[in-house]
Formats: sequence, structure tokens, C-alpha cells
Amino acid sequence: MSLCTEFYRCVAKISQFVHQWGGNIVHADHHLDEGLFLSRLEWELVGFQLSPAATRREFAPLAQAIHAQWSYHTRDERPKVAVFVGKQSHFACGICSGDTGRENYREKLRSL
Repeated sequence: MSLCTEFYRCVAKISQFVHQWGGNIVHADHHLDEGLFLSRLEWELVGFQLSPAATRREFAPLAQAIHAQWSYHTRDERPKVAVFVGKQSHFACGICSGDTGRENYREKLRSL
């Protein structure tokens, strides 16, 4: 999200949106860098009352009101990404699993 000059109000409004539709926020990251506000929220879909299409439709007016550039993705809609790592397989394993272990790294890479 960007162009939200009063970022604390953006956080409150976005959180309220998730709450009003029955979502439970389980992770939130916010960052302000030279006037650019970035926000990433993750919430449980159990109890959330909107489909992905309806979420995009209902969130659009709020995003426009706070002058946000935004996107919404579910786990089923994985964006394409590139991961650059060193030649050693344990580097990729750590990125994929969140640890530095080497167990089952081939399976972890295939699951991407």
C-alpha cells in the first residue's frame, strides 16, 4: 500500500475492514520509508464472510478513500516469484522452510 500520508489511520481502517467482515488478523507488517507506507496483513478465512472477488470489490472504495495502491492474494493464488540463493542446497532449504536444516530440502523445493 502506498500514498497513505496518515499511516496510523490506514492501519486502523484496514484492520476495521477485516474485523467487520469476520476476519481474525494473525499477522501484520507495516513499514514507512521516505513517505511510502507499506502494509501487509494476513488473516484467517474461517469466519470471514467475503469471497476473494467480494473482498476486492468491497475493499476498493476504502482503498480509494485512503489513496492506496493495493493487491489482495489468497494462498490459492500464488504469485510467481524468483528466489536467488548460493550454490549450496542448504541455502535454498533455509529460505523454503524458515530454517537452516538440510532435511528433505528437495521435497521442500518441489513444493514451491
